[in-house]
Amino acid sequence: MELIERLSAIEERLAALETSAPPHRDTSGDLWVLDNLVDSVGFAGDVRTGASHAQYQWQRDTTTLLGEDWAPHITRLAALAHPIRGHILRRLLEGDATVGDLVDEEIATSTGTAYHHLDALHAGGWVSKAAGGRWHVRAARVVPLLTIISATEDH
Repeated sequence: MELIERLSAIEERLAALETSAPPHRDTSGDLWVLDNLVDSVGFAGDVRTGASHAQYQWQRDTTTLLGEDWAPHITRLAALAHPIRGHILRRLLEGDATVGDLVDEEIATSTGTAYHHLDALHAGGWVSKAAGGRWHVRAARVVPLLTIISATEDH
């Protein structure tokens, strides 16, 4: 049954792509424009990491994004804004890890440091802890995380 559902989803995506206008460059030549996605921002990904496989797609209209309170979003972003947290997230994308693993692998200098950074990432919704004290990046956050990293590249 799963295969039939997956095939149906692929066929729906293909039909949507075939009926939408093809992308074209805007007048400045710097951006690609999809006419059927006017006034929206979106991202999607199909990612395989050492830890998991994540498929995710998100799209929001700009009116909503510009009209809502950004404080929760900034809080989630702030949780990422530390080099040790970046190292932790990269490590967790390879596979679940305990605090002891992070210290043993010299990603964190002590268990206290590891917990401090994991707590911040957890509060931001980026990671969760499973049985046995093993931490992982939440599946729903893998593609958004990599999108953020990609968005910070020099364009």
